[in-house]
Amino acid sequence: MSNATPPAEGRIQEFTTQSGADTIEVGRKLARLLKAPQLLILRGELGTGKTTLVKGIAQALDAAEADEVTSPTFTLIHEYDGSLDGKPVKLFHLDVYRLEGERQLETLGWTSC
Repeated sequence: MSNATPPAEGRIQEFTTQSGADTIEVGRKLARLLKAPQLLILRGELGTGKTTLVKGIAQALDAAEADEVTSPTFTLIHEYDGSLDGKPVKLFHLDVYRLEGERQLETLGWTSC
């Protein structure tokens, strides 16, 4: 496993995976690129690996083991406590595809920036 370095401002990082294990590994690498607080939006069809990617992020943040991370489809949000660079961080995993507008997001306690 190589050390990931943050990309230059505006630079795109591209990852290709062939399996769930590969996707979890990319999640671990991606977590090392994040700086709290940070918003990461994952967009894709059902079954494309969004939650699998979050499994790797959660592992890298010592927030949860891969088998503890599940899709928040019915609860809409899962919250995990972890650490980044020795400091506590919260990982919020939201599944908002069923929400129809910003007002519904606000009922979860989230406001727009």
